[in-house]
Amino acid sequence: MGVNNRAKRAAKAKKRAKDRARASHAPSGHVHDDPFFGGFDPSVESRIETEDHLRSFVHHHAQKRDTSSDLAKFARGKTHYQQQAFDSILSEVVLSLNRNGWSPDDVREIARRRVSARLTDYALGLVAANTNKLSPDTVDPAWHAQLEGVAPACGTRAWADQHAMNWSDARSEFIELLGALGALPVIEPTMARPGTWKPRKHAARTVDDRILSKVRGLLAKAESTDFEDEANALTAKAQDLMQTYSIEYALLVDDAQTRETPELRRVWIDAPYVDPKATLVQQVASSNRCESVFSAHLGFVSLVGFAADLDTVELLSTSLMFQASRAMRAEGTRKYRDGGSRTRSFRQSFLAAYALRIGERLSEATDETSSRIDAEHGGALLPVLAARTDEVHDYAEEVFPDRIPRSVSIPDQEGYGAGRAAADQADIKMRTGIDDGTGQ
Repeated sequence: MGVNNRAKRAAKAKKRAKDRARASHAPSGHVHDDPFFGGFDPSVESRIETEDHLRSFVHHHAQKRDTSSDLAKFARGKTHYQQQAFDSILSEVVLSLNRNGWSPDDVREIARRRVSARLTDYALGLVAANTNKLSPDTVDPAWHAQLEGVAPACGTRAWADQHAMNWSDARSEFIELLGALGALPVIEPTMARPGTWKPRKHAARTVDDRILSKVRGLLAKAESTDFEDEANALTAKAQDLMQTYSIEYALLVDDAQTRETPELRRVWIDAPYVDPKATLVQQVASSNRCESVFSAHLGFVSLVGFAADLDTVELLSTSLMFQASRAMRAEGTRKYRDGGSRTRSFRQSFLAAYALRIGERLSEATDETSSRIDAEHGGALLPVLAARTDEVHDYAEEVFPDRIPRSVSIPDQEGYGAGRAAADQADIKMRTGIDDGTGQ
């Protein structure tokens, strides 16, 4: 939207400049310094044309059309006009992304998958520069937190000098960045858009940082140990701690009549084996009273749920993904009888089976804990959980009305068996209530 409007304004400005030139009757070669005299400065037209060619590239690239002519015409513009065009249009593209649901973390994640680390840093610098133009109290604190330590972009010319690059090479990199960011779709925002945030009169309750710290400690130990039984026990303990806390927190909030609403978060998935890894996130989500939607073309899972449950999903799925990958690699490679590799098929099936079995076991453990705590509270829990589940479902339907179920591909039966066996070894069961998180 922003790029198209700017293109229209530029076209109008170009036409006005030409009209003034025709009306001025100035002597050939003479240009008035004051535009109000009606003089026409050809440098203005050249600068606008250079910018127009770059806008045309962004537009045609988004439509998957040939952009070679746009780039050739753009490259004929003077260097400082090219730099000005990049400074203007890159800033607009990033601003448009932020307005279209892309948080700083989202920009970071999509950029690091598509361009170099230094271009990723530059994209985040553009986010920071745009954010600095706004009143700080109109920007969500979570937005500021995602930009912590990010320096505002310094401009394309300064960036090229900083990296000791000639302009031709720098121009190629900025074209790459525009290509990566210029055609991204609108996505659902996970927080208030910058410039629109307003502080709440009554701050929402947050998950106890002490609990999160204990859970992170348990999962870090699970990821670092070389003993599978120990890793399984630590992971189970982390799930138990968060699950019990989440359920008792739900009761506390209900008793206190404190208004809490479902939230939207994103979990980005790294290649390879994106599909089965997304399945693992979705299985952990469903067993923790959250709903999810996988955007395969972008590489993330959108999660809908209450804060405590979402924290559980994010922490546990990240740890389980690491542990599953480690168990998968321990299985080694596989070959067909003719010597061809079937390792990818085996690993794809391994991770998918692991995810499905983990989901089954987590759901069983969640039901067990819910029943126990419900009995301890005289049957007060299950109605609360049912009401919260309905709220999550309704919000998910509102945000993602067109979502469809996805199937899981398991092409290799040996991989399926190995993955399920690895998941079965995980001692994921609920224990007693919240403690200090140090037990095994």
